[in-house]
Amino acid sequence: LELKNFVYDFTNAPIEYTVRPPQPPVFVFALEVTAAAVNSGLFAASCRVIQEQLDSILNEDGRARIALITFDQRLQFYKITPSEESARVLVVADAAEPFLPACADLLVNLAECRSQLDSLLDQLPSMYSSPSKASPALGPVLQAGHMLLKSIGGKIVVINASLPTQFEGALKPRDDMKLLGTPKESTLLQPANQFYKMFASEIVKDQICIDLFVAPPQISTHMPLYMDLASMSGLTKYTGGKLHYYPEFGASEAISSKFCSDLRRFLGLAHGFEAVLRIRASQGI
Repeated sequence: LELKNFVYDFTNAPIEYTVRPPQPPVFVFALEVTAAAVNSGLFAASCRVIQEQLDSILNEDGRARIALITFDQRLQFYKITPSEESARVLVVADAAEPFLPACADLLVNLAECRSQLDSLLDQLPSMYSSPSKASPALGPVLQAGHMLLKSIGGKIVVINASLPTQFEGALKPRDDMKLLGTPKESTLLQPANQFYKMFASEIVKDQICIDLFVAPPQISTHMPLYMDLASMSGLTKYTGGKLHYYPEFGASEAISSKFCSDLRRFLGLAHGFEAVLRIRASQGI
């Protein structure tokens, strides 16, 4: 077989090919709760779709784990335990120096805490009905997600609606119309800073992938809120994730439906969380 085919697959690789038991499916959902996300309906739609799709998440052996983080200029974690009916909100007010308030209980088993997750996702839209207009702490929430997944690996799913202009990874609007059609136009397609690329290069070593759902609302006729995708896309490019973009979210039913459809499909996919490669060659090669 090896002489005929350069590559072939083991459907079920034996234990000799693993360095530890396969990791469980792990999802950390980071949901923006600023005015841009709440007033456009993005936050409520995200909570509804995630709740609907909890049973679609890959969980054949009952080991799937989930954590929820909401963020504006602060980070809000949710401590969920099977013995308690409702979740406890743990707030990290100083996003400039993010930390995990209770790391042992933030990643919960999906099967054991299914009813608590349902209840929390039901309540979240009303909890943030009066949102902040501050810039979202995107860099700090990514760092918190890394802390949470560093020892186990998994996916960070970020649902973002506005440009992060403070803390780590701060960006500035660069939509300068005067540069269009000039030699300097290409600078708009280059990252504004290296934070997102460097962060992605670091977390991929811990088997962490980031998927971005970016949905800026409409701020004027046919003009969505500016998002620096050239910089932020480094998160998905260097971790094997995907970038989904929905400009003018909330301006039409078609855009909202597209977002909900894509998020449903994403949560129902069979994701690969870990792979092992071994190369064998003759002596001297």
